[in-house]
Amino acid sequence: GKGEVGTKILQAIRSEVITASISKNPNALDRALRYVNTTDIPNNREEVAKFKLLYHKEQKNWVSYGQVADTYYRTEIDPSAEILNMAAREIVSNSNNKEQLEKSLLWVNKALNLRTSDFEYNETNAIILYKLGKKKQELDIAIDKARKTSNDYTYCLELMQIMNADKQISLPAK
Repeated sequence: GKGEVGTKILQAIRSEVITASISKNPNALDRALRYVNTTDIPNNREEVAKFKLLYHKEQKNWVSYGQVADTYYRTEIDPSAEILNMAAREIVSNSNNKEQLEKSLLWVNKALNLRTSDFEYNETNAIILYKLGKKKQELDIAIDKARKTSNDYTYCLELMQIMNADKQISLPAK
């Protein structure tokens, strides 16, 4: 059906984006993104944002990654909470730049406003605040939300121990 075709197209475009990233070819990225815009893929602006983020993530270019995420945050009328949290999580996992961390805090707070029930967004928020040397109680909120929804919050508890001991946070790959 139409959904299966769209999924296959997105998989092919993802492969092209990764190839463009490996070869550090922004023109190849642009060509791949044109396919997203010319096909009948739902939420194509979200897909374009994800592919741009993927391109810079694969290159480990966190400055450009942050610029793409911040542009998405500032210009998208109806942004995806998932994309905002994912971008904030990548920045907090891979950068100690205070300006980038402060911007990622804006993204995750927007995600929290869009989807208040997701404890992982509170977890991301807590990690950013911790890296910025700010309050630690945000993790309590994440743990409480996770308990109420029967989600596995083992990592939240591990983070709590790390934060209470004032140690460096090492985030697991997602």
